[in-house]
Amino acid sequence: MPTYIQMNEIISESRRPISAYRAWTTAAYGTDEERLATKAAEAEARGDKGMTGLGAVAFAPADERRLTRAAKRFDAAIGANPPVPLASCAGKQLERPRKPDLLFPVELDALTKERSLLAGPVTIVGKAVRQVRRPGDVYVDRKAVAAYNDAVLELDNALGSEGATLWDELSQDVTVSPPGAVILPIAIYK
Repeated sequence: MPTYIQMNEIISESRRPISAYRAWTTAAYGTDEERLATKAAEAEARGDKGMTGLGAVAFAPADERRLTRAAKRFDAAIGANPPVPLASCAGKQLERPRKPDLLFPVELDALTKERSLLAGPVTIVGKAVRQVRRPGDVYVDRKAVAAYNDAVLELDNALGSEGATLWDELSQDVTVSPPGAVILPIAIYK
């Protein structure tokens, strides 16, 4: 699942207001509890007796409020059932892009609520609705761009993203370069 989709779910499902930074770190690295469990398992595998805690990032109260407002605006801009551009790409520029470049557009509500079922390799059965064959023939999922572009750009600005950004990930996810295809999913199997 793309990071910006995960962030939207984390923000909308949070019982209390959550900052954009907290949503991003949770989407990218898991919750504090998940990270602690991973660190403990790694320490145990190495035979370490002691374990250090998680590094904490503290923001000034004004920055925390600003990032929380940014998360609320992001969630409101995305809406309840946005399109999800599931792609065969890595969500970032690669030296050697994966071929063929595949896009599986699906609505968020069509996916299972149990996201762990989608973790790792899955098999998608679907119908090819567009082939992208010639150099220069690129397909862009305009519905997903319309749903996410402005909200993702605003969130990147609020986070002060340097280097790879959520917008870069969105751009890679919604674009199909040749050789590639757009496939309408019929079923997803684990």
